Amino acid sequence: MNHFGVILALGLAGSAMAGTLLTYDIKNVADGVLQDQAYGDRVTGPSDAVGSYGTDNGVYTPNVVATHGGAPRVWTTGYGNLTNVHYNDFDGQDITLTLTADPGFLVTLQSFDLAAFGSNHTIPNTAITVSDGGGNVLFSLAGPLVVSGSTHNSFTPSVSAQSLLLTIHVGQLSLASDNVALDNVLFSQQTADNVPEPATFGLMAGALATFVWKRRGARTHRA
Repeated sequence: MNHFGVILALGLAGSAMAGTLLTYDIKNVADGVLQDQAYGDRVTGPSDAVGSYGTDNGVYTPNVVATHGGAPRVWTTGYGNLTNVHYNDFDGQDITLTLTADPGFLVTLQSFDLAAFGSNHTIPNTAITVSDGGGNVLFSLAGPLVVSGSTHNSFTPSVSAQSLLLTIHVGQLSLASDNVALDNVLFSQQTADNVPEPATFGLMAGALATFVWKRRGARTHRA
């Protein structure tokens, strides 16, 4: 397999690893109901005692615990075109979700959606961050971010660590902070030994660049 084949295979492996989708379809759900913190913990199938889940490959996350910060509540409709969303009911506080994998495992946050209630809301400064357990920022999105009140916004951090903290910085909206909500959180788990370190990705990228340069040089020489 050539270098392009290696990179392609790694890309396909990454796209196929996504597992549990938090749809916030929680049993006995009603607008403003306090969310059961067990939702999203150690998911092994399409439903459990708390609620239902989606998946894009039939593989779930039995070694990952999900913890929603603040006063986690659910709402059925009204946030863009999403249904059954999660928001933090504490005014002026951020939306946070911590995904923690068991020792020997990593969790990857693939993607998630945001929507606003009724009309667009703008997060002015740093809008989104994803940090690891050591506080290192792995993904960041600067503001202003206009969160749609008619459809929704989608984001794809695709970052991995033993623990990940997703923060939606809606605390900047003060009393309107609960007018932005989270939905469709897609994450996966992997054994730690099977995920290349960032330095490995750098070496692969360097190898690919060298390979491309050599091929271009060869083509120029033949010409």
